Amino acid sequence: MPNGIRLIVRTDTTSPTVTVMGVVKHDGDLQTPPKQEGVGDVLDGLYSYGTTSLDRIAYQKALDDIAANESAGYSFSVKVLKEYFSRGVQLLADNELHPALPEAGFQGHAAADCSVCRGEPAESWVPHRARDGSGAAAGGRPGAGVRSRRLRSPR
Repeated sequence: MPNGIRLIVRTDTTSPTVTVMGVVKHDGDLQTPPKQEGVGDVLDGLYSYGTTSLDRIAYQKALDDIAANESAGYSFSVKVLKEYFSRGVQLLADNELHPALPEAGFQGHAAADCSVCRGEPAESWVPHRARDGSGAAAGGRPGAGVRSRRLRSPR
């Protein structure tokens, strides 16, 4: 498209749903300020707190009312019944453009998810796999150091 957006449309008539998926091109390693590594992970976790116009509960209710699944952040998506497509995209856009970003949510995610944000040395943080390359993290459990996005609680 002229605005730089690449649009791919794939039709599947087996379900009465519409799915929109997208990715914002970015490079966190280059765009994160020095000594603030992990801030992107904290921000990614804050998209589940609703928007500036709908708090967490109201936002989730709005999604539930149209039977939609939504995920916001650098990677975003919405899956919704075709008759509610406009509302689903509206909710996704509101979350992308106007996330609530509450202070309490920031403190919770920063404390739980990002030891680097608390001032601990970066080399003590094992975000994906052990430094020995084994894929095992703390306690030698494979996958223990794998970070994943939490599923949203409906209430």
